[in-house]
Amino acid sequence: MFGFVGYTAKLDNSFLYDTYINLVSPLQRVGEVLCKTLQYFGWRYVGLLGSSSDVFTWAETEELWESVENQLKINFTITAKVRYNTKDQRLHEKKLSYISSAARNEMGINFNFSFAVIVLICSSLDARSILLQAKELGMASGPYVFFVLQQFEDNFLKEIWNNKNTSNVLDAYQPVFLIALSSYREYNTFSNFIMDIHEKLKKNTSHSFLSSQDEVSSYAAYLHDAVLLYALSIREMLREKKDFHDGRALINTLKGYNKTLKYGITGPIHIDESGERNMDYSVYDLQKSGNSTRFIPVLNFDSDRKAIRGTSDSES
Repeated sequence: MFGFVGYTAKLDNSFLYDTYINLVSPLQRVGEVLCKTLQYFGWRYVGLLGSSSDVFTWAETEELWESVENQLKINFTITAKVRYNTKDQRLHEKKLSYISSAARNEMGINFNFSFAVIVLICSSLDARSILLQAKELGMASGPYVFFVLQQFEDNFLKEIWNNKNTSNVLDAYQPVFLIALSSYREYNTFSNFIMDIHEKLKKNTSHSFLSSQDEVSSYAAYLHDAVLLYALSIREMLREKKDFHDGRALINTLKGYNKTLKYGITGPIHIDESGERNMDYSVYDLQKSGNSTRFIPVLNFDSDRKAIRGTSDSES
């Protein structure tokens, strides 16, 4: 079985589900990147702000929240945990004011000499409205730092890359760090793939609801790579005269450090010995890039080594 949409911890037991491969990065990886980033900057105080269970936009939000919270509890001080209907913009001011007050109370005199980190666990659209409200409350400057966690959807990063922002929105994004997969989407392979899908769908009137290529799901790329990986595995097994109907033998063919597929649409595909895909993440910061303002990677997280380092762009 090849998983290409979402992630669930229920299938983490590689001994029990030994014929399952997931091409999507595991949820706990985002929490690992967050913790490594906080350690890199020396930040200790963290508040969690996000959607309540009744407004989840994707099923993994609950697992992501639990994973992040459990990892933070080990080495950091959680100043507050706030969950509410993030789609109700009338509530933003009250919730942001509360999490700000909680940070002040917990940090004491350190509030004036350190940074109060606020992690947003919600959809990209909700994060945008929260950040705009935070700007109105004066939280876009001073000791506040916001983290947006992007596990699957790419709307937040895509929005900046498409240059559809006013100065007001860009000002609201100034204190933001974005944790997302490393920038395979900058490569022509992904862009051309999405463009080709949109062009083909336009020819089919039953899919005419897709008004632009921005509406093409990123999961299409994962599906493509799942099929490609399956086909290449069968070819290798046939070459070695093995039975490709044997699911365990097929999965074992994929595993190992010398079995990296370098040309996947979603980037290099490496399946480790436990059947888990290692995908690298980056931490992005809003910076000037030529004549535009973009989220630029300032830290890179190596999923294989579990290590984070500054990028050459940020060090130069």
